Amino acid sequence: MNALRASYKLWLNKAKFNKKGENTIYLRLQFGGNKAEMSTGVSIPAKYFDEKSGNVSREYPDVDFLNLQLDNLIDKYREVYKKLSLKQSVFTVDDLKNVMLNGDGEQSGLIRFVMIF
Repeated sequence: MNALRASYKLWLNKAKFNKKGENTIYLRLQFGGNKAEMSTGVSIPAKYFDEKSGNVSREYPDVDFLNLQLDNLIDKYREVYKKLSLKQSVFTVDDLKNVMLNGDGEQSGLIRFVMIF
């Protein structure tokens, strides 16, 4: 089992806007002193993002749906981390990200998650 623990954080990229003027929420993975980031596919106006909790604030119209999407992504991260920890003695944050994005040769992780919704 990998001795290092991984951590994650949901954060809003305030530097970039989409055509609607919304900012994308990213998932930052940190592991072994390294980090990797990936888009969650969720974009909202910056005023509706709660930096402390990493969730969409209650004032946003689709709050429950969007927070469920973010929660499902975090669950997937935990599942992948556990799987890699049991399967491999050593892995990197990039390995973690790649499995989340690509799975085991089939579409899974974030890509499959976004396609479902």
